[in-house]
Parts: sequence; C-alpha cells; structure tokens
Amino acid sequence: MTMKPAITADELVTLDELSEVTKIPKKTWSNWIAAGKSPLQPLKLVGHVRFRGADVLGLIRGEIHIPPKRGRGRPTKAEQIARQRQQERADSTPTDQGQSLRAP
Repeated sequence: MTMKPAITADELVTLDELSEVTKIPKKTWSNWIAAGKSPLQPLKLVGHVRFRGADVLGLIRGEIHIPPKRGRGRPTKAEQIARQRQQERADSTPTDQGQSLRAP
C-alpha cells in the first residue's frame, strides 16, 4: 500500500505527485497543461513542470475546482430534442415589444 505524499504549502509538486494525490491520470494533467485549461497554474522550470503546494492543497480542499468532464462527439438524440424544445420555448415567450406578461 502506497501512502499519499505529504504536501506542504511552500513546496513545489511534481506532475507524478499531483497525479497520485488527485487520482487524475498524469496524461490528463499533461493534456490540460498543453491546452491551457489546467485548473492549477503550472510552473515550467528548465523542461520540468511543477505546481505550487498551496495551489495543490487548495485543489484538495475544494477551493479550486476541476473542470467538468466533457463528452465527445455530437449530442445524443435526447439532448438534441431537449435543446430544440428549449429553443422553441424561448422563441415563443413574449418580449417587451408591446406584449405584456400580465393578463389584461
């Protein structure tokens, strides 16, 4: 059984340590960094990526949020229908151009 590394606010954390602590694969963190979508600001030091310990602790405490998982491909048929109905409802609502929301 491996123990989680103890992280302090004043240390720099490696990508391997971050992956182990957050249970998010190293490849996912690498992809987020490459895309500029990492929830933590990476520090790039001579070819190595590090993270501030304080930021990692904030992520663990829930002060920093991980982006939601995004589905791939086109929306499902149910999602398409729901979006279409929502758009139809939005198009059929009265506007401020002479129509009132109150009954006469």
